Amino acid sequence: MENELKLPTDLAQRPNAGDSTARPDPHTDTRSATTAARLTLKRRDTVESAFCKILHNCLDQVHANAPLVAAGDSPEGVHQMRVGLRRFRSALDLFEGVVTLPDGMEEEVKWLADELGRARDWHVLANATLRQVDAGDDQRDALRETSAAALSIEQARQADAAQAVTSPRYAELMQALDQWLTTAPWRDGTDSARTKQLDANAIDHADKVMRKRHRKLVQRGRGLHKLDAHRRHRARIAAKKLRYATEFFAGLFRPKTLKPYRRVLSKLQDDLGWGNDMAVADGLLSHLELHHRKASAGASYARGFLAARVQDDRDNQRKLWKRFRATGRPVAVRG
Repeated sequence: MENELKLPTDLAQRPNAGDSTARPDPHTDTRSATTAARLTLKRRDTVESAFCKILHNCLDQVHANAPLVAAGDSPEGVHQMRVGLRRFRSALDLFEGVVTLPDGMEEEVKWLADELGRARDWHVLANATLRQVDAGDDQRDALRETSAAALSIEQARQADAAQAVTSPRYAELMQALDQWLTTAPWRDGTDSARTKQLDANAIDHADKVMRKRHRKLVQRGRGLHKLDAHRRHRARIAAKKLRYATEFFAGLFRPKTLKPYRRVLSKLQDDLGWGNDMAVADGLLSHLELHHRKASAGASYARGFLAARVQDDRDNQRKLWKRFRATGRPVAVRG
């Protein structure tokens, strides 16, 4: 095919590219989860080659953790697989208007993300959030019942995630994604303007995206410590997308300007992420209040305790936001 994408050597020679038909083997070694591999774009990368490198990097993390999830007893495997999928979806957003994932695949990616997300949310509640709740003697037994109920649901959700990644549906999705990236059907029927866009140097695209993401966070985060839960959630999403952009495009920006920016952004996002954990926990605890009689009293107490913790964090959030606004944006590598 005349317009077939010429993949960089390191991508074209990937031994597992396009070969995801086999379902994860739950008996594969599951001792440690796989974090994202180091990714460094080159100054000579085009928009298209940068896109392919980034998305392959994300899918590699998904593939690597699938056997752990299939085993049904690796919360960290679920977490890292979910991170890989979130990175994949965020990467697609960074190339919006350049390459678009077909609707059918986008729906299937969301299905998988939801399966992993439910398992992760209950794990965080049962094994992290509830442990932050300081219960007196009069609440200790009630909270123990709540923790037991949360652990039971977590185990069921881990089993659901395992079933998802060992299903034909998962295998078909991974095969379709790998094939889509390897064959580059977005090149079919492209006009000269689109071809020029794909073949352009990645630095200009990365700089444009970073500016846009920075502006969006500044807009959504104004008066951050005073925002309601919904607007704070929107600011968190903007911070997360910006952080992923700084990760993916790191090789295209001057380190002296990027490092301090990433440092303050990471601290801000960590705090917003903690707040989101509290919001998710509130929803799950509300479920326990309504549907699990023995867990109800402890869930009610935990909701009140965690709500107070969120209020106490507002001053810290204000300081983190002020620090972020005082930090200069990263400067792209030129020349």
